[in-house]
Amino acid sequence: MRFAALILIAVTGASMASAQKTADVAAITADFSLMHSPCAYRHDESLEKILQVVAVKVTAPKSDKPETTVTLELRNASSRPITAYVLTYTITRGSKTDYYGAIGKDLTNEIALERTSKKSSSSNNTFPPGQTNHMQLWRGRSPGQFNVYPCMVAFGDRTGIGPPQVFRFVMGMRQNRATFLGMLIADLEAARGYDDPKSALIARAKRTRNRRVETSQRADRSQVVTNAPSLAPFLGHEASQLIGRRDVARDRQTLTDDVSILRAQHSVLLEHSTIVAR
Repeated sequence: MRFAALILIAVTGASMASAQKTADVAAITADFSLMHSPCAYRHDESLEKILQVVAVKVTAPKSDKPETTVTLELRNASSRPITAYVLTYTITRGSKTDYYGAIGKDLTNEIALERTSKKSSSSNNTFPPGQTNHMQLWRGRSPGQFNVYPCMVAFGDRTGIGPPQVFRFVMGMRQNRATFLGMLIADLEAARGYDDPKSALIARAKRTRNRRVETSQRADRSQVVTNAPSLAPFLGHEASQLIGRRDVARDRQTLTDDVSILRAQHSVLLEHSTIVAR
């Protein structure tokens, strides 16, 4: 089962993280779902030797949690660190397979946070050789039996295995996120120069509330359409961490620290968004 278009339906979410201090810093997560994936819904031995599906764990619903949760346990069986992966899956009810989906995870944000942190990262945040990782596949009413197939793997050396258009899509997604972070950094740096950075950020958030960063790129016959979130929630969150006129010096230092962490993420995204031919 193959399709010509590759359409992103969920790339980003407002997740907050900090690398060196307890204050939150706006970050962009990169768990995503795909519709019309060019990946095949079948086993590929060359990929399964690298990204192994160790277990598909189903947590049955309880009285206080009436939802079924399906979690994947994955192992990096290669000799190189994995920075992103895409999986396809099917759902079978009885003898009929009637649902096809694709999910992915990009670890470049976690790599950036680890680079700026003095604490070691857990195996769930990076994916070095021999380690395992966990990913939630499904949450809701139990629909049937799940079958999971590795589709694409991107490595730390900026090479990848799988359909070329999926690999290019992940690289393009990183470039788009880097563009978004660059805009966020510019707004935070501009606010730092105001007499009242908190008020400046609140005003900027109001002006950008209905503006979104939309980008589109075409590679061969595949099209990638991404819809990045508005800057407003990120600017508003940052403003909520500031004190205001009572301590402008502290607010400026908070912005300086947060911009430093965001710059590290921006740098890693750019570093890992260029394809290396092999």
